[in-house]
Amino acid sequence: MAVSKSYDEMTDITKFSTAVMRVGSSSMLRKFTKQLTQIHISLQVVIGVNNGELFSYLVFRRRGHDWSWISNANTIFLVDGNRTQGTGVVINSHTSSNDTTVYCNETVSQDTDIDYLWTISKAGSVKFRVGAVDVVPPAEFFPALKEILDVTNGLGK
Repeated sequence: MAVSKSYDEMTDITKFSTAVMRVGSSSMLRKFTKQLTQIHISLQVVIGVNNGELFSYLVFRRRGHDWSWISNANTIFLVDGNRTQGTGVVINSHTSSNDTTVYCNETVSQDTDIDYLWTISKAGSVKFRVGAVDVVPPAEFFPALKEILDVTNGLGK
């Protein structure tokens, strides 16, 4: 899994991002079911550099039959039994359709400290809650998180 890098000349911000990772079982039947229903939750890590300062956040995306995070984007991170609460921000919400089915698409961003991302990368147990939805990171989340931390280690002031 590779870390992508993008630069915005107008804002002078460089962003490093993991791939978007779907949450849920990795069994073939589960993947096929997700493709049929198009209901899913995904997760992504972003680390940026702005004027020499690092910033980071987790991005949670949800596609479902109803709105869940529009009215409650608060987060709880449970990392090795330690709870951290935050106030996520809905950064995108829209509807889409497939034939006769309408989907609610929501994206929540939660700022995190780089040091906290390092803690998550070394944890034995990690679970996130966004609104009322529990999110267990997929297995590929941890190698991707470690990779983005290694790529951005030493950047910034």
